[in-house]
Amino acid sequence: MNTEQQKTVIVIDQYLPTGLAVNAASIVAAMIITAFPAFMGPSVKTADSELPGVVLAPLPVLAGNGNLLRSVWDRATQSDFRIATFPFTRLAQGCKTYDEYISKLSTTITHDLELSAIGLCGPRRAVNSLTGDLPLYPAQEKK
Repeated sequence: MNTEQQKTVIVIDQYLPTGLAVNAASIVAAMIITAFPAFMGPSVKTADSELPGVVLAPLPVLAGNGNLLRSVWDRATQSDFRIATFPFTRLAQGCKTYDEYISKLSTTITHDLELSAIGLCGPRRAVNSLTGDLPLYPAQEKK
């Protein structure tokens, strides 16, 4: 992955409670790292120990509402952008086990899924065209 020509972002539903938003971001980040392990840097030595590597490029966490997340997902997957998408659904977030997730997902139409978050990784210009005007999370104060 060329981190100068590629951009990776996570967009979270700004109306999720904080705990669910953090959960969604962490799962999307795990999806991204699984697909692109080269996005992670190597371990780094301190004066007296070693710390795990961190991401090699910024990974902004942005905010938008559910309709915007759906629009971003649709546009990213139905275009010539060559963007990898990492959707994390409300259905997944509501399941207690992976087996439950598999069972429920197998009877659900993809377009009917609501997103809690989505990760995007692709050419910088393409990702910016979809997310460039979005604010950093949290977009507004939680009540």
